[in-house]
Amino acid sequence: MEEALDRLEERLAAAPEETAHDQVAARLRSLARRWEERRGPAGDGEGDDLDLELADDEEMFSLIDRELGTR
Repeated sequence: MEEALDRLEERLAAAPEETAHDQVAARLRSLARRWEERRGPAGDGEGDDLDLELADDEEMFSLIDRELGTR
């Protein structure tokens, strides 16, 4: 896993300027959240740091599901 993360880091550093940085950043945040969710609940859900301005569709639906208790 570490090698794959190292390769990703290298590719991100070498990405051309025209790369859609906002989309890549949103995808990385989404992946990080899903990775953290695999560890199970980290508490009562208070203080969720989801930035609603930057959240993608999947993150928004996940938040709605958690708030409504459907997940």
